[in-house]
Amino acid sequence: MKNSDLYRLYYFLLFLFAFFGHSFILNAQEKDESETLRVGVYNNPPKIFINEKGEADGIFIDLLEVIAEKEDLQLRFVTGEWNELKQQLTEDEIDLLPDVAYSRKRDSLYVLNSIPVLSSWLDAYTLKDTELESLSDLQNKKVGVLKGSVQEEFFEEFAKKNLKLQYSTLTYDDYQASVEALYNKDIDVLIASRFFYFTKHVNGKITSSGIIF
Repeated sequence: MKNSDLYRLYYFLLFLFAFFGHSFILNAQEKDESETLRVGVYNNPPKIFINEKGEADGIFIDLLEVIAEKEDLQLRFVTGEWNELKQQLTEDEIDLLPDVAYSRKRDSLYVLNSIPVLSSWLDAYTLKDTELESLSDLQNKKVGVLKGSVQEEFFEEFAKKNLKLQYSTLTYDDYQASVEALYNKDIDVLIASRFFYFTKHVNGKITSSGIIF
């Protein structure tokens, strides 16, 4: 794909999603001639996921398909785990990775659109019988986060620097693994974005604590 084609899509995203909060990551390196844009897809419903038919689906996929149709671009979806796809982006094995929250480190590595697509915040999720009424209740708790996520980075910085809390952090490759850890009581709290609330995992047994940051 021509570099001009990539930036054509990039700027279209900027203006089309002018008032929304996660970003699309776009590789800034020069591209070969091609009509196909390689898009990384991982399971993080409802924003992006593989549905029961084995197809890429979610908010970001719907928006990207509309843009691709208008811009006469073909999409090839590449599935994988979050950290795996980040590495593939770095090594130029995919062209674009949707659903990426901003951080200074990511901004130094990739081309990020400056106008966000979706807005979000972090929430603390627990088993229904767990008492968690304030951030101070995280003291001495075992906290689960996605490996390599902005949740992990932000939570570490916020809680340790501002609240002076002592806790253990355990990382997981995907939400399914972290949910299983919560059921098994390997962790006390799961830190995830607000969109986690709309997944099948929040089913009455797992609930939002109402603590957001």
